[in-house]
Amino acid sequence: MENFKLLVDILSSIASFVAIATVLYALYASKKSPIEIPEVIVSKSDNDNFRFIVKIKNSKPYPVTIKSITCYRKITHRVEKRKMERPRIRSVFDLSDRIFTNRDEFIVSELGEQPLIIKTKINHPPGKSLTFLTDSTHGFITIKCKNIKLFNTETEIFCPEFMVSKSSKISTLPTYIRGHITHAIDLLPLRINWLRKLIAPKGIE
Repeated sequence: MENFKLLVDILSSIASFVAIATVLYALYASKKSPIEIPEVIVSKSDNDNFRFIVKIKNSKPYPVTIKSITCYRKITHRVEKRKMERPRIRSVFDLSDRIFTNRDEFIVSELGEQPLIIKTKINHPPGKSLTFLTDSTHGFITIKCKNIKLFNTETEIFCPEFMVSKSSKISTLPTYIRGHITHAIDLLPLRINWLRKLIAPKGIE
């Protein structure tokens, strides 16, 4: 009988824990932003032309419509005070920090992900984070993304100082080590030219 009572107490405790966890999760889910931007991929071609791939994720079990989305480098926080009033802090978006605006309406499916591809011209690449202002069926939502991946697709001319080809990977090790020693000599404040000429691999083979 005592064992049965102990089992009932354990099951009651588990049921109470599950009920509390369910309530907390429901509260968290209700306050969670319906739209997330987990990643932004940026690639540069030429003439300051950039291609943005913005991954937009819907965390709700129903479709969300994005009416417009604007990308900013950052959000600016200002302290303002009017005469005879207390100072206040305002968070604003500066037009000089705007990268692009997309006003083409689209839908993100329930619990789905929708990529937004934008091509634009900017003076310099984005930093480590971007801030997005979205107008959706949930109203205006500000989203900050810190996962920015920048790729450079410009054509690069490869002019090697030396290039040595061997029939096996092991046979390249001596040249590889000599190349590292040459690089270490280049980093010295005092150039030892005679030693560099002696060690450095010669030409292209």
